Amino acid sequence: MTDATLLARAMAFIATAPGCANTALNANNGDFFRWRRLWPTIAKHFGIAPGIPRPLKLATWMADKQPVWDAIMRRHGLVETKLTDIADWAFADFLWAQGYDVISSTTKLRQAGFHDILDTGEMLLSHLTRYREAKILP
Repeated sequence: MTDATLLARAMAFIATAPGCANTALNANNGDFFRWRRLWPTIAKHFGIAPGIPRPLKLATWMADKQPVWDAIMRRHGLVETKLTDIADWAFADFLWAQGYDVISSTTKLRQAGFHDILDTGEMLLSHLTRYREAKILP
């Protein structure tokens, strides 16, 4: 997982640090997480119980949910948005269909002197909180 702000800082560092010239580097939050451990925290953030994991294609399942989202927006006084603008469901399908852990080592970047890290769970909750404050999510 890579926060956009952390990535921007890493890119600025990589562009100016002599030890980063002409080399491939990974930049990410610097922690390791599993979605199955994070879902209960996200559910708690929204005041709901986590559901039972089940396979489905979000791009297909969400395709006809705009009327449901319209009702949620009205009920919670949210900013009017299209459900397709809230999330890229096809990307979510790709992301959550991985049958393995994706681990990108940031060792070379740290050896070059960039040491910024973020806790992925805290980062996601921070983003969700900002979406709530902006009245994008209930």
